[in-house]
Amino acid sequence: MQTIPEHIPDIKALRGHKITPELLNLLSRYVVFPKSARDLIRLIGLDAASLLVTAWGGQVFRVPAVQGGAKEAGEKAYQKLVEIIGEEAAHAIVKEYRGTLLSVPNLTIALHAYVQDTVRNEFDVMVTLGGLSSTEAVFELGIKHRMAGKTIEKIVNKPLNPTIDTESLRLDPIFKGVT
Repeated sequence: MQTIPEHIPDIKALRGHKITPELLNLLSRYVVFPKSARDLIRLIGLDAASLLVTAWGGQVFRVPAVQGGAKEAGEKAYQKLVEIIGEEAAHAIVKEYRGTLLSVPNLTIALHAYVQDTVRNEFDVMVTLGGLSSTEAVFELGIKHRMAGKTIEKIVNKPLNPTIDTESLRLDPIFKGVT
């Protein structure tokens, strides 16, 4: 059996739930990528946004009303934010969202779309280049991704998830310099 070419995205990174800047960039191409995540990337950049989503995805955070926090609770909240994303990014968040609740996106739907498309791509490679039958490929993918064979079959029988035109993404200021 041939191995999967390196250009096929690796979903092993998802098992530890660490959202790297590269993974965040891949996820951002999906139509289901939340606007709140795009807004965070625009505000603090891919690196800091990936750290925040990894640490606090799905959580609601009360942003201090002033830089550094005016009261003890605000100071503690600001320090937690600085520990995760750094002073510059924390400053930008406080400036933009001061005194409000910030919902940090968990990217579950975009991650799900990414996993499905990755499994579909791996299936195609196994069948077309690897010489496996559909049944063999479903079996191998089920083992590799710890999914039931029926789940793999459902995934490979669906079309790819809709994505945003990558050319338009290159024109988007948040993705300048990202390939």
